[in-house]
Amino acid sequence: MLTLESLLDKHRRYEKEPDLDLIRHAYAFAEVAHLGKKRLNGEEEITHLLEVAGCLVDYHTDSVTLAAALLHDILEESEVDHEMLEKEFGEEITSLVDGLTVVRTASGRLEAGKSKNWENLRHLILASIHDPRVLVVRLADKIHNLRTSSVLTAEERGVSAQKVFDIWAPLAEILGLYRFKSEMEDLAFEILHPQDFKKIKSVVRLESEKIAQVVDSVSEKLSAELDRQNIPAEITSRTKHLFGVYRKMPRYESHAGGKMFDVLGLRVVTDKVENCYRTLDLARKFWKEVPEFFDDYVAHPKPNGYQSIHAVFEVDGQMIEIQIRTKEMHEMAEYGLAAHSVYKEKGDRHIAAAERIRLVESLLAWGKGQELDLFPDQVFVFTPKGDVKVLPKGATPVDFAFDVHTQIGRECAGARANGKAVSLDYPLKTGEVVEIITAKGRRPSSDWLRFAKTGHARSEIEKVVRG
Repeated sequence: MLTLESLLDKHRRYEKEPDLDLIRHAYAFAEVAHLGKKRLNGEEEITHLLEVAGCLVDYHTDSVTLAAALLHDILEESEVDHEMLEKEFGEEITSLVDGLTVVRTASGRLEAGKSKNWENLRHLILASIHDPRVLVVRLADKIHNLRTSSVLTAEERGVSAQKVFDIWAPLAEILGLYRFKSEMEDLAFEILHPQDFKKIKSVVRLESEKIAQVVDSVSEKLSAELDRQNIPAEITSRTKHLFGVYRKMPRYESHAGGKMFDVLGLRVVTDKVENCYRTLDLARKFWKEVPEFFDDYVAHPKPNGYQSIHAVFEVDGQMIEIQIRTKEMHEMAEYGLAAHSVYKEKGDRHIAAAERIRLVESLLAWGKGQELDLFPDQVFVFTPKGDVKVLPKGATPVDFAFDVHTQIGRECAGARANGKAVSLDYPLKTGEVVEIITAKGRRPSSDWLRFAKTGHARSEIEKVVRG
């Protein structure tokens, strides 16, 4: 079982200037705040909080993020309020814990919605966060909840597992958190399709045993040649996660003659881009490449910033994948945004944005001390039933009303946002629940054209106003 001291020991190994006192303080504060509270599986709440932090320490997150993980349930599950938390830990940690509450509220509202436009739902969660570390902690929380979900009913486990594929795994991919994504998918796969899971697990084990000797020989030969050429490199073997294999089964059958070419493979980590291509050239001289499986994500990175060369070779009747990347690319691929240097900034907060932010394409606007705004031109709001509506920035209750239904727009007489009465020209904010008050016989006013934003709303207003 993970202990506080083992967590701190792991943190020391990668963090140059760890704030161990902060983490100890967060742990002690959470332990007192949650004293006597147990989870459904019988474990103490503090054990869950420590395990969530344990997930994050494996991602090399900073001390502040680990402290926030230990405190992530405190505003909702204890008597501690926002003012007390900020007085004890300051603005940054309180802001992260606040953000987690916002994300949990948003995802909770999604459950009530009948509409299942998952892309909109994922966008709403992203639009609700001001700092990507909020989502990193939420994903770690989700991981541990899945690991301990056996105490739930079959239906509850199924619903929770399905959300992995609909919401959480795609969000993990956006942030480059592939290890989180892989573990979540495997846990959810086992819950939703237990027989397929067992079958794939057995197939992967047998296939790995069959090609392990070939992989070892490729590693030895490539390593010797890299040494001879004075190319610094670390070569390790890697095993594909089970759901990834399951998802690729049709491709194995149709393009690889049933051979699982990437179930067990090699990863080469070198010092610079030039040596990535020199390593690829050496492999091509030794073994026959299968060109249809070649991907150069170094020259053409994935949208989330992932970079690596993927090449497949025929060796002794087996197909072996070799991934080649630099150390920096490897850290981004392994730890994603969670371990990005932007969190480790000490001293000058005004360092050029280009230096601080080598992030996912969609996160380029974010920096330390600057709130994250992934969708500057859109707002994501809820109907009272929990469905998500996507509107342009500055959209008003009138725009929302017409988006729900033309007749509701025409008879719009008032509005509430999060239960509070607002004017019809009120600019809606992401995450708000919007309720429209209608009155029979009500007609749009020409004044509405002054603030209506959507083309649909303006068109309908003009139809009525101009007769």
